[in-house]
Amino acid sequence: MKRLTAVAICMLATGCLLAQTSAKQKPQTTTVVTKTTTTTTTTAAGTKGHGGHTTRVSKDGPSVGGYLLDAHKHGIEDAHAFIYAPDSSIQASGYSDATGRYQTNAVLPGTYNVKVVYPNAKVVMVSGVVIKKAVTPLSISMDPPAADTTVPYSTFAPPPPDKKKGAAKKK
Repeated sequence: MKRLTAVAICMLATGCLLAQTSAKQKPQTTTVVTKTTTTTTTTAAGTKGHGGHTTRVSKDGPSVGGYLLDAHKHGIEDAHAFIYAPDSSIQASGYSDATGRYQTNAVLPGTYNVKVVYPNAKVVMVSGVVIKKAVTPLSISMDPPAADTTVPYSTFAPPPPDKKKGAAKKK
């Protein structure tokens, strides 16, 4: 009888873990109790990107986001952005939608490289992206390159606020 109960609990747990949630469902929590351990699993619904990709975007932590536009300012759909750590391991990723908007998963603050893979399989590697908190802006407005390209982040980074204008407003 104990074996039958254990098998039933394992089947229930496996079924719950393998079940897919739709994008409209709220996160579900499943608790499985065995003789000595309790396991809690939370399944959050991901957001659906174009091309059937599921992208989990964190709104809580540091990430990279912006727009991927061609030279005519049209959004580039289904481009994939990866955040690479200094040891070349992938830390986060995200897809662009029909408007070219993308945002990656959250990462720890630090300096990373961001690799954008266009639908034509060409790559732009943006080096030295400093991610501090919230969403670090990285918008690229150019046609997909003819060959793989590496560009420093300073090329795409927004300009720092002008301190003289801020001082003038205080007067």
